[in-house]
Amino acid sequence: MVVELCTLVSFIVIIGGGVQRRVAGWQVAVGVLSVGGVVEGGGMGIVAYLFTHDARFFHGWHLDLSFYLATLSWVLLLLTALGIATSALLLQPEGDYELIDPNDEYAPPDDR
Repeated sequence: MVVELCTLVSFIVIIGGGVQRRVAGWQVAVGVLSVGGVVEGGGMGIVAYLFTHDARFFHGWHLDLSFYLATLSWVLLLLTALGIATSALLLQPEGDYELIDPNDEYAPPDDR
C-alpha cells in the first residue's frame, strides 16, 4: 500500500511539474512501479507456494477473487512501468522551448 501511495505521489508531482520534471521524472515513476510490482508479485508467489505445499491448506481450500485481483494488480503495475519506459525512450522529446544560455550575448540584460 505504501509503494502504491508513493507511485501516486510521483505521478502527481511529475504530471504537475514542467517539461524538465517530466523528462527526468519518468525514471522515478518506472522505478517505483517496478518495485511495487516485484514486491506484490513476490508476495503472491509466497502465497501460491504455501497454498500448494503447506499442510494448513487441506483439501477443499481455494484461492478466491482477492488472489486473482492481486495478480492482476501486479501485472498491471509492471505493464504500466514497461509502457512508460518504452514511450519515454521511443517517443520524440516535447521540445516546446529551449533553455536560455546565461552566457548568450543577445540575452536581455539582467536588471538586478
